[in-house]
This record gives sequence, structure tokens and C-alpha cells, in this order.
Amino acid sequence: MTAPHHQDLPTQAQINDQYTHAHIHRSLAFYNLIKKHNGDYDLGHLTVKWYGPNAAWLQDILDNYGTTAQQQIMTYIKDFLTTQPNPTPFTINWGPEKAPQSITKTSNSIEIVGYKAPP
Repeated sequence: MTAPHHQDLPTQAQINDQYTHAHIHRSLAFYNLIKKHNGDYDLGHLTVKWYGPNAAWLQDILDNYGTTAQQQIMTYIKDFLTTQPNPTPFTINWGPEKAPQSITKTSNSIEIVGYKAPP
């Protein structure tokens, strides 16, 4: 299979727009549509709900984020979306790809370092 075309991927700005104060409730509604019985969902599928089917996007996640990384990011997104009494707006920041890999959560962000970033 060929690598996804970079221009076919959602941008960092598009991804973060899903989780702004203006759109966080819509993202929560999409999450509630796609979540499994245990509350998990497949990473990337919220963005697909926003921007439509995108095989390149889903393949890019599989190619660049291992299962553990996907689970960690999904858990943090789920935590922000399901905060009570209201979801918490947040941003995702990508650090240098050539740094040691880490995924951390702050009070209003997810920091992803050492992984390929979207355009």
C-alpha cells in the first residue's frame, strides 16, 4: 500500500477546531455516536465524523501511531469530552518528531512528541 498523501490529511488546525469551545459539544455528540460499550472508540474516527470518510487519514494513524499511543491519545480525548458537568475544550500540540516519544495531558492540552504530526 502506498503512503497517504500528506495533502489528503486533516490539518492540525482542523483537528484542533473540533475541540474548541465553539465545537466541543458537537464533538461530544459525535463521540457518543461512535463510542463502544466500554466508552472507547477508534482513534481518528471523530475527525472522520467532522470531515467525512478519509482512508488516507485512518491509514496515517495506523502507520505512525502504535496501539499504545493510539490508546493513550484516545483516553485523553475521551477524558476531556466526558468531563462533568461539561466537556473541556482543549488543543493537541505536536512536538518535534525526532525527539523521544511521549504523550502527556495537561489541564487543557494533549502534548504529542516524537510522532509524525498532521500537516
